[in-house]
Amino acid sequence: MNFVDAPDAGPDAGPDVVADAPFDALDAAADVADDAYDASKVCKGLEDGWYCGFNGLNGSPPPDWLVHCVDASPIVRVCDAGCLAFPSGTSDRCDECPGFPNGNYCGSQFSTYASDNAPFLISCGQGIAAIQKDCTNGCQPGPGDASCK
Repeated sequence: MNFVDAPDAGPDAGPDVVADAPFDALDAAADVADDAYDASKVCKGLEDGWYCGFNGLNGSPPPDWLVHCVDASPIVRVCDAGCLAFPSGTSDRCDECPGFPNGNYCGSQFSTYASDNAPFLISCGQGIAAIQKDCTNGCQPGPGDASCK
């Protein structure tokens, strides 16, 4: 992004000075690093499924990415509230707790969660999700008071 100083634009307008040069170089290096990340390779060699950016993908994708790997090709969703990593063999999901009252919920109570997330008891506190346990006999949904069966 470039900014252009406009004549008579006010007291902060003025010509660029040499002091900006180090910042320009840092900004250019960051842009090159962003462009160098190849998201097409994050799923290479992985089983089809849903993965958080920090949970077993190739390279170092952003942690708020939820990547659906299909035949080694990625489909990326950015999680607004962060990504929730489930145990191995279970689909990872975006944190859907923002907007929910504090309490315990079953995975089945979140509209974007898959069937393999349903038996998990998840606590929501101040909009942040935390997996409490995998309910081996299923999860009994409730309005903030869900529990294992």
